[in-house]
Amino acid sequence: MGPIETLIHQKIQAKYNPDLLDIENESNRHSAPLGTESHFKIVCVSDEFSDISRIQRSRDIHELLSEEISQIHAISLKLFTSIEWQNLKNKDILLSPNCKSKQ
Repeated sequence: MGPIETLIHQKIQAKYNPDLLDIENESNRHSAPLGTESHFKIVCVSDEFSDISRIQRSRDIHELLSEEISQIHAISLKLFTSIEWQNLKNKDILLSPNCKSKQ
């Protein structure tokens, strides 16, 4: 886990105390050199998202991670409450497509 990924993990863990937090550095799927931290996918399940719209959840995460986001190229957020996660029938929506140059 690199320094940016570590900070992302620490900040989300501290603020949202998630039931599930999966941070995937997808930089290698985008023709980036080994060790690069440029593309991240975050799956976070927390009841702190209850009564918050999906748009506001994303805005809140972007605000929380503003320093880290300024240092990377792309971030994909999949943010759920526990109930939404349990009711999610098709977990394939969590899969990221390959970068065009990797297809």
